[in-house]
Amino acid sequence: MPELPDPVAQAFVVRMRHQLYRLRAARTRSDYGGMSIEVAIIIGGLVLGAIGLVAYLGIKLDEKKSAIK
Repeated sequence: MPELPDPVAQAFVVRMRHQLYRLRAARTRSDYGGMSIEVAIIIGGLVLGAIGLVAYLGIKLDEKKSAIK
């Protein structure tokens, strides 16, 4: 695993890997209700990450735009 300088990013990666492990374990147990909850959690985390990335990039783009003017 590559070293991530940000502890928040490290925690996010560890959490997502843990959720993926639980999802794979649920598939082997035929626990489909648990699997759907795990998938929803993983998708929610990815959506939140995407929203955060878009917000961050939007802020940086506005800063660059105002610096050019």
